[in-house]
Amino acid sequence: MNQQQKKSSFTISRKDNRQKSTNKFFKDSNKLKSQDLNPKANMYGMSYEYHMPDHHQHQQHHDHHHQNHVSSTGKEIEAEILSSSGAIGTDTSARSLVRTQDSRHRSQGGHNNSNARRSNQVHPHHPALTAEEKAKAAATNGQAGWDVLEITGGVRNMSRSLFAMNHLGALYMANNQISRIPAGIASLKNLTILDLSSNRLRVLPPEVGVLMQLRHLYLQQNLLRTLPFELGRLYKLSTLALDGNPLIQEIFEVYQDYGLDKFLGFLLEQLVIDSPPPPTRNPMPVHQPLSLAHNAKINISVMCYNVLCGQYCSRAQYGYCPQWALEWDYRRKGIMNEIRRIAADIICLQEVETEQYYSFFLPEFQTEDFEGAFLPKSRAKTMHGPERIHVDGCAIFYNSRKYELVEEYSVEFCHLAMSYAHSDGCTTEASENMLNRVMPKDNVGMVALLRVKESALPTDEHGPRFPQQPFVLVVNAHVHWDPEYCDVKLIQCIMLCSRLRQIAEDVSMRFYHLSSPDAQKVPIIFTGDMNSLPDSGVLEFFMKGQIGYLHKDYKGIRYKPCIDRYSAAGKEKDYIISGLQLANAYQNIQLNYTNYTLDFKGVIDYIMYSKNHLNCTHVLRPLCKDWMESNQLVGFPHPHIPSDHIPIYAEFELFAHSILDVERQPASEYASEETWSAEKSGGSLGSRNDSTWNSGI
Repeated sequence: MNQQQKKSSFTISRKDNRQKSTNKFFKDSNKLKSQDLNPKANMYGMSYEYHMPDHHQHQQHHDHHHQNHVSSTGKEIEAEILSSSGAIGTDTSARSLVRTQDSRHRSQGGHNNSNARRSNQVHPHHPALTAEEKAKAAATNGQAGWDVLEITGGVRNMSRSLFAMNHLGALYMANNQISRIPAGIASLKNLTILDLSSNRLRVLPPEVGVLMQLRHLYLQQNLLRTLPFELGRLYKLSTLALDGNPLIQEIFEVYQDYGLDKFLGFLLEQLVIDSPPPPTRNPMPVHQPLSLAHNAKINISVMCYNVLCGQYCSRAQYGYCPQWALEWDYRRKGIMNEIRRIAADIICLQEVETEQYYSFFLPEFQTEDFEGAFLPKSRAKTMHGPERIHVDGCAIFYNSRKYELVEEYSVEFCHLAMSYAHSDGCTTEASENMLNRVMPKDNVGMVALLRVKESALPTDEHGPRFPQQPFVLVVNAHVHWDPEYCDVKLIQCIMLCSRLRQIAEDVSMRFYHLSSPDAQKVPIIFTGDMNSLPDSGVLEFFMKGQIGYLHKDYKGIRYKPCIDRYSAAGKEKDYIISGLQLANAYQNIQLNYTNYTLDFKGVIDYIMYSKNHLNCTHVLRPLCKDWMESNQLVGFPHPHIPSDHIPIYAEFELFAHSILDVERQPASEYASEETWSAEKSGGSLGSRNDSTWNSGI
């Protein structure tokens, strides 16, 4: 017999120490007896089993109803399963699944003694799940009190009703006559176990590749000759059973040589990305440009972008993306293309690797008449040689034809935390909290004082219309990432605002020649990856300019004695004040995410600005939702999206005098999106024309 005609026999598993005990996993499960279901089901020898999560086993007197409709035409059997949102079943006596286990064991056919790699696998079915897997399998989303479903008895078709059960954590459909899996399987996104063994499957749909929570996939004893490359996205798989399928030789040999991890990698590498790039994210108007008599203005555009440092970009973290699209040499080209396309005057980047700043980013920007400033994370100071050059940090680039860098300031949160911990009036408890929770985090922020060049100022017959060359403080920060440390994020932002206020007061004295310091006199543009959602304490502090010491984001941890002296209004109050009046450029725009990965999707990047000097006129619109859905994107990076973040952008009018009391009109009352760039010309960084923006639309 030809090697290619032989039925392959292998189960691929990652090595682990979990017990493969079905009875242990289902020991306390509640299960409906088959006679409790529609009697028609038993006429055809069909069995439906519902398994309750452990936390439901003691519940009694549940309200429930379900229907089973079986239609038979010749050998065709279709099962319609409808269930209510209540918990299913009242039988609290646990029943083991010995019969089911034995039948699944027999489905291995004669392959149990094959040379397949099983990586210490006692039994390839029903592994005992880890705590994490159990938690995910039990996530019912309030739809049902059970999360495991088994259907047997010669079923030939998968009902559409099944795909409405998106709370399912495990689906067992072994020992049936199923020949086709509908694309609707993609809706069962909570599945961690999918057993389709001993059926008649000839093709596996590519939609299986979006079931990103799958840990165990059983496909043995089918008629599969090949597998969809989309299967390679399932980087969380620890078991892939393919015994008894007439797989083509190429797939069979790749498995034999490499095992599961590299086998999945092989499939993903073959996945052809033939989708077009996303439509261009054109700027959209948000506020009416202001025309104020005797108040000159200039336009400033700002971009904020976390570029995803190469040190953090691995297949272990982003296994749904092909390895070639994770490589830095590939991604950095896409990053620079995006930066050039958006063409802002001021560009603030986070997660820039030290070596890449000096060898790649700065030279690239200098070819476009941009200069830059860079601050690595604080740990770089404790390192030497090769380690130090791989530390990431924040960078600010600016159009040197329009601005000059007057001064730059570093804000290292670990150093500020140590200073706060030893400040006057700080108690022992608060000091220890600062030293133990805040100081170890080496995040940084940087501030650049830019001055608009005289050649860039608007003029009339009497010369420049600004009384002096205007200044702007540009802030770029990267706050700690861990959601368990929301208190640390808040403290970092409080320290940053305190330092920024000091800088602004100093600038007001030195460059605005005021007799007393006034931070409100200096325009501020604040950008950063704040790792905080819009409803967080961090954003409340920035938007309201104050936050109470009892806010939930402090997590009940005492910091007040160490930070109250840095409030703009003294320390007698029960809240701390920033002393800054900032607005969010995207405040009235529905932006659903700036960071988009498998495990997290949300807005955590921001551009904020001084309300009394700046008017935000345009922001970059969100990424096209239709493009995301049509390509079934589960996360970034992606071959067309080079980072796990998307860039955000805003355009401002900077006025010579305060505009705090001016009423801003919404954009919908005055202009369409195409009118915003009528005055633009050119096509390089900081100089953009209409055709550049409209490409791809």
